[in-house]
Amino acid sequence: MTNDKLGHKAQSTGEGRITSNDMPPSTKKLSFINREQLKLKPEPIKKRTKAEESELIYNAFSKLAAVGRRLSVAESFTGGLISSFLITLPGASAFFHEGAVAYSDAAKINRLSVKPETIKRHTAVSVHAAYEMALGLLSDPAADLVVATTGYSGPSAPSEDLIGQCCIAVGDRSRVDIYKYQFSGGRENIMRNGALEALTLLTELLDKKIKN
Repeated sequence: MTNDKLGHKAQSTGEGRITSNDMPPSTKKLSFINREQLKLKPEPIKKRTKAEESELIYNAFSKLAAVGRRLSVAESFTGGLISSFLITLPGASAFFHEGAVAYSDAAKINRLSVKPETIKRHTAVSVHAAYEMALGLLSDPAADLVVATTGYSGPSAPSEDLIGQCCIAVGDRSRVDIYKYQFSGGRENIMRNGALEALTLLTELLDKKIKN
């Protein structure tokens, strides 16, 4: 699925944890992130119907409104779909702080403070880059919750087997979880599945916060 060491480690065990020692030195200095983990999740087996997609988007929207936290989103391969799904519904201004499409490597570096050495060592489509994209969002004091996506939606990628590979980071100032997927299908399908899965992960995080 990936060439980076952390991905292979996690793939061999089913789940792996990124510790502060595994992360680039620059990220260790950010003390407000005290726990990170890498989770490999399979592509959703069941294809969502339009009704199920709408329900997922509405649930994420409703729970964001309920927790009263401000959301910031940084999207690469999903191209703004996550932001669009949420702000299409009226009332998003109550919780939606920012949506940035950082598509190029330069945008990830300049806008989100992803380190050039991270991209050089691990590529822009890596758990490390997704993590640093999330940190870049959290550097804004107005952001409480963050979602970041990076991936290969096709048809071009360093190799054909990497098409559909993506990393999604979801978290807040106490924890950032990074998930890796291998989606199939064409470009639009990969983009849409990535955006919907990001909302699924965000909803799971919100459920935990509502219970607490």
